[in-house]
Amino acid sequence: MQLTFIIFFIYAYIPLVQNTQQQIELDEISIKPTVGEPWPKPQSIQTTSVRFAVHPAAFHFLTNETSQQCDLLRNAFDRYYKIIFFPQTYMLHLTDPLLADIKIHHLKEALRNVSDLGDVTLLKRLIVNIEQPCEEWPRLESNESYTLVVKEGHALLDAVSVWGALRGLETFSQLIYPDSDLQFAINETTIYDFPRFQHRGFLLDTGTHFISQKTLKINLEAMAQSKMNVFHFHIVDDQSFPYDSITYPELSGKGAFDRNHIYSQADIGELLEFARQRGIRVFIEFDSPAHSRSWGRAYDILTQCYSEKKPNNKLGPMDPSRNTTFEFLKNFFHEVAQIFPDRYVHLGADEVYFDCWESNPSITQFMRQMEFGTNYSLLEQYFMQTLINIVNATGKNYVVWQDIIDNNVTLQTDTV
Repeated sequence: MQLTFIIFFIYAYIPLVQNTQQQIELDEISIKPTVGEPWPKPQSIQTTSVRFAVHPAAFHFLTNETSQQCDLLRNAFDRYYKIIFFPQTYMLHLTDPLLADIKIHHLKEALRNVSDLGDVTLLKRLIVNIEQPCEEWPRLESNESYTLVVKEGHALLDAVSVWGALRGLETFSQLIYPDSDLQFAINETTIYDFPRFQHRGFLLDTGTHFISQKTLKINLEAMAQSKMNVFHFHIVDDQSFPYDSITYPELSGKGAFDRNHIYSQADIGELLEFARQRGIRVFIEFDSPAHSRSWGRAYDILTQCYSEKKPNNKLGPMDPSRNTTFEFLKNFFHEVAQIFPDRYVHLGADEVYFDCWESNPSITQFMRQMEFGTNYSLLEQYFMQTLINIVNATGKNYVVWQDIIDNNVTLQTDTV
């Protein structure tokens, strides 16, 4: 009994000593947050120790003649003014703008007056110049470069396009930091920046797990702060169809988790505009021919699976042997092309398993008619090529997942 106790004590004491030593080591690590440093790191940045005070009552955004016609810039000025000087209220603007404005009013009353700052140099304005007229929607080819110079009295932001100006405004907001003496401060800085990658995307899957409009906006806000520019909206999947289609309303009526977990056309329009204001493309994905069980709850477009030459009440991928499948897809993607402004539509084409197609006698007969033999990759290629033709006819380009290439399907040279 005594031996058992001694052994237990030794084994219990050793981890305790180890944990204590590890804690001491952690306590000795000095972690300092960055102050006035942009994210991600610009291509070129030069900064000095010279500081300027920035006060909300004395600071203004100014524009050149081209920039004055741009609603995106005007809205961005209002947004970044709040982000810079009242960051503690900004996320509240996404859910309750009226309450956020009330809080800003109280915060302004608590601020020190400009005269209280004493004999310091104030940064009074940021002058924003864009060369090109204001575009309506961001594109893959959009120029996002900018130059930002902060010097005594004012700052200058030059960009080719409004999208570059938005990235520069984000950087400018990150350069300003709280200061005990100046309240808000910024260092003398010169930055030249452009993105290393034109497509900087973030995917959210709302078909497997529904994500609220509020949470989607919070993610878009975080993307803008990180200068990401593509929201890959994987909107539907096997589990649910939350997109509220105009052409086929029963897709969400029967395919969504319930009526409370749907993105209405108003929701989609609001989300597209929210992303546009931040220079973010919404890259929509409607997966096919697999990952489509939710589609089949409302419309007869899926393949009936068989076991021992009898229907087994299971459904597989979309049925390529029926013209009605493609007529449905033609009507649906015509709507998609009207609703989503980006040039690209993601068509999925991942995880297409052939066992259900192989079991279906109508598919087998269709394979013989098409002289595909038993090569179901050719059937998948037939489906995708027909769908690609449909999408191209709407004026859109398409994107697919890697799996289709792994299945030895031959695609066009412009495939992304």
